[in-house]
Amino acid sequence: MRTPTSIKNLCLADIVGLMDFRSIFQSSKPKTIIGRPVEYHDWQLMAAIFIQDKYQIESDKELERQLRENPVFQKFCGFIKDIPSHDTINRFKAKTHLNRLRGIFNKMDGVLTDLGAFDDDDLCIDGTDIGTNANPRKRTDSEAGIGHTSLDETFYGYWAMIAVGSRSELPREIILIPGDRHQSDQALELIPMLEKHWTKTDCSIIMDGIFDTKEIYEICEEHGYQPVIKYNPRKSKKSSMWELEWDNWRFDHNVPPKEEWRLLYNLRVASERFNSRIKELLNVRNVRVKGKSKVLKHVLFSAITLQTIAIATHRMITKIKKWKQEILPVV
Repeated sequence: MRTPTSIKNLCLADIVGLMDFRSIFQSSKPKTIIGRPVEYHDWQLMAAIFIQDKYQIESDKELERQLRENPVFQKFCGFIKDIPSHDTINRFKAKTHLNRLRGIFNKMDGVLTDLGAFDDDDLCIDGTDIGTNANPRKRTDSEAGIGHTSLDETFYGYWAMIAVGSRSELPREIILIPGDRHQSDQALELIPMLEKHWTKTDCSIIMDGIFDTKEIYEICEEHGYQPVIKYNPRKSKKSSMWELEWDNWRFDHNVPPKEEWRLLYNLRVASERFNSRIKELLNVRNVRVKGKSKVLKHVLFSAITLQTIAIATHRMITKIKKWKQEILPVV
C-alpha cells in the first residue's frame, strides 16, 4: 500500500474473488421489523458503502442512482431484484453501532496481520483535520471545535488521531477529538491502545514536534516503545535535539542514536501519505454528518474500505507469486 494505485485500479471483480464480504460483515441473519424480514443483509449495505468510498460518490442519492444503473455494482453487492433506497442506506449508517464498526475494523486488522501486512512495521502517530457538516458561526455541532491547521488557517470539526504502520501505511488505531483540543493530550490516550498492534520487538513510535513533551516520552517508555519524536525548540536557543546536553530529560527515555533516529523519523511520511490518501482518494473530505460519533463512523467506514483493498491486494500478490512458482521453471 505504498502507492494509491491499488485504490484506483483494483477492480470489483478482483475483490470479490479474493475476499468474502459475508464472512467479514454478516454476523447474523437479518432481523425482523414488525414481523417483516429486513430486505438487505448488512454485508450488502457495507458493500454499497465500500463502492461509495472507493468511487468517491458524494451522496446517498447519487449512490442509489449508480446502483440502479450499473449492473457491476449490483452484482458486487448481491442485489438481485431490488436496490436499496438512499434512505435505507442512510439509516444503516446511522443505526450501525460504533462498537460494531470498531469490531469490524479490528477484525480486518487481524486478517491483515495474518497476511504479514504489518511485518517490521513501526508506528506513526499524527492528527488530521476532519470537518463537520455544521455551521461554524452558529456552532451547530456542540461536540466539535475550531482548530488551527496553521497560524492563518482554521477549521471547524475534529482531529482524527491515527496510528499508521510506517511501512504498510495502513491504519492501526483511530480516535477523534474536538478541533480545539491539543493533539498531544489525546496521544496520551492513544499510545496505551497500541500494544495489541505490536508486530516486532523494540517498536518505535514516530511523531512530529507537536508531541515533544515529557509526558509523551514517559508514556512511550512505560509501554515499551522507543520514542522517535521531532525536537520542538519552542523558546530554547538550541535548534536541534543533538545540540542539547546529554543530561536533558529526552535522553532518559531510550532515544536511538542520531543516525538511526534520522532513518526512523523519515518513516513518518507514512502518516502524511495516509492522511492525504484517505481524504483525496476516499470520502473523508466529504463529511455529511455532524456529531463526534457519526463523524468517527464516517472515518471508520473509509478506513475499512482501505483495509478491504489492502487485503485483496495482498492476496492477489500471494496468488501471483504462487502461480509464478508453479509455471516457471526453477533455475
